[in-house]
Amino acid sequence: EFLLGGGSCGSLKTSTAILDGSVEYDNSNMHTIMFRKSLKAHSEAIRISREWFSQCGATLEENAPLVDAVGRANFNSTSHIWRWPWGSTFQFAFCEKDDDVLDHQTQSYTCILWDESTREASEHMVRYMFTRLRSTDSSLFLRTRCGTNPGGRYADWQMKLFLGGVC
Repeated sequence: EFLLGGGSCGSLKTSTAILDGSVEYDNSNMHTIMFRKSLKAHSEAIRISREWFSQCGATLEENAPLVDAVGRANFNSTSHIWRWPWGSTFQFAFCEKDDDVLDHQTQSYTCILWDESTREASEHMVRYMFTRLRSTDSSLFLRTRCGTNPGGRYADWQMKLFLGGVC
C-alpha cells in the first residue's frame, strides 16, 4: 500500500508516520525506515520516538552503520536505529541525492516512510526504495507512506500519481 498524507505544519504527519511504522514492533521481522534529506532533519521525529519507543523496550543506536545482507557494515552511511530485544527495528536515515538509495541495495524493509516527501523525495528515490519493500513474513503489512506540506520541488510527480495532476 502506498499513501500520501499532506497538511499544514503541526497536523501530526510525522507522529502519525512514526506510529504507523511501528505498530508491528512486536514482530521480529518488522524493519521500518524513515527518510529525510539529512539525519539532522530528523531531530523532531527522533524526539517523538524517544518518548514512545523507550517505553516499549527499544534502545537507540546513534550513528550506526548500515549492515548488508551478509552482515558487513557499510560505513559510508549512518543512521539512527531503534532496536527491540526481539529483533524488530525502526531506522532514521538520510537520502539527499538519488544515488543515496544505493546504500540500501541489499536491505529489506516492511515499512518505508518519507517525511517531507514533496520537498525531499525524488520519484527515482521512492521507486527504487519500493524494490526494498519486502518480507518473507506474510503476516506483516508492507507499506510506503509519504508525508508532506503543500508544494516543493518534487510535488509534480506526486500530484500526478495521487491526484491525477489536479489539485
